[in-house]
Amino acid sequence: QEITGELLLVAESSRVTGKSTSSVSASTFGFGIVLGLIIGLLLTLQLSAFDKKIRHAWQIRRVSEDLPILGSPFGADSPGQMTALAASLQHAQSLGITSALVVTHDEALRTFADDVLSRVPSVSATSITMASDLSVDQLAGGHSRGVIVLVKVGQTTHQQLAETLGLVESGGNRILGVALVR
Repeated sequence: QEITGELLLVAESSRVTGKSTSSVSASTFGFGIVLGLIIGLLLTLQLSAFDKKIRHAWQIRRVSEDLPILGSPFGADSPGQMTALAASLQHAQSLGITSALVVTHDEALRTFADDVLSRVPSVSATSITMASDLSVDQLAGGHSRGVIVLVKVGQTTHQQLAETLGLVESGGNRILGVALVR
């Protein structure tokens, strides 16, 4: 079937309200982009100022200026870093350290800590997840106990590290250093 007939146009209109993209000047676009970048930068700075998690070695210096930092952030499965931490414990023996304690701030780092300790069988060593879990006997190691603190990058806070160091030092233990672990 074929449809036939006439089409009659009654009226045609077009309505524009407000400015269209083509009528906004380049200087207005530029102003918007600059303002957006400034607001974004201010938000980023504010977030980083209020972020209390440790991500870099320099952030440990905020907790203690003279705290030895053992390495830089490394993978928890890094055999080279395990060896370096074990060598720190081995060297500590020549300084009179007879026992060692490795404090982690994350349960996932416990295996890493145990692997480090297994590389130095001549040192009597223990690993724990949180310093607050220490018994009085573990805490009171004296100057003959060396302590390495493993900090989980992006999870451990300045306050947690400060509390751990305070507890460990209150027992007279020697802090051998802090290692950042990814």
